[in-house]
Amino acid sequence: MPTRYNKFVHEENVRRFEKRLETETDLGQRTLLRELLAEEWKQLRHPLEAPDDEAGKPGQTE
Repeated sequence: MPTRYNKFVHEENVRRFEKRLETETDLGQRTLLRELLAEEWKQLRHPLEAPDDEAGKPGQTE
């Protein structure tokens, strides 16, 4: 369940950043949005093996 939630959040962030890029004119903001967008795409392609909300649950070892 957390994996689906994480995927949803990353997909929504991609949509939001792409939409903002359509209208943003400030070069610094556009650069930041591109960096954030790249990070979200990276997370969608290679999700973390153990999401933060799963760490530390009883029965799990590190």
